Amino acid sequence: MDFQLTEDQQALQQGIRSFCDGRIPIETLRELEEKESLDRGLWGELAEMGVFSLRTPESRGGVGLGFADAVLVFAELGRRLV
Repeated sequence: MDFQLTEDQQALQQGIRSFCDGRIPIETLRELEEKESLDRGLWGELAEMGVFSLRTPESRGGVGLGFADAVLVFAELGRRLV
């Protein structure tokens, strides 16, 4: 069994990582933690990107990703404590 990421998976992973690096720097996380608040704009952006419908089939308005692809997205979001 081959566990290497495909080119598409690598691009997905890098795209989410780039988004997180640009949109959620560590300093921002510290500020939000101190304020005990959340960034509603960020959650809206994640929704627009389809993060909350990754596993929903495209025929039902979702992104239609497989489990492995969804794991890559959530792992990258987890790196930034989203």
